[in-house]
Amino acid sequence: MYKLINPNLINSRVDEWGSKEMVIEIITMLKGEYNDKIVSIEKAVTSRDFKGIKELVHSIKSNLYFFLDRTSEFGVKIQELENKGRDSDSSNMDQLFEYFKTNCETTLNELDQFVAVF
Repeated sequence: MYKLINPNLINSRVDEWGSKEMVIEIITMLKGEYNDKIVSIEKAVTSRDFKGIKELVHSIKSNLYFFLDRTSEFGVKIQELENKGRDSDSSNMDQLFEYFKTNCETTLNELDQFVAVF
């Protein structure tokens, strides 16, 4: 049913954080953070602001990892984009950013679907 999120991982957050409401609150914060930062990430990628890429992607990555497996293809690609910022490596950066953006949006949509039946 879900391509990117891990429902078992999300359900474990209920126990860890104490309630479904807290999980929903963190998801809401993630969505807000993504919406606030995606334009800045795109500008950093376009201008090859490596420090900006690293810092902006890192905070979103940390929150995404609450809901998806860091060893999944997308989880690995998020880390790869952050590493490109850390390493000042512009190779394939535009394609990696598009992958990141597309999969972030898919993840947020899947989280909305999950929460609707949570």
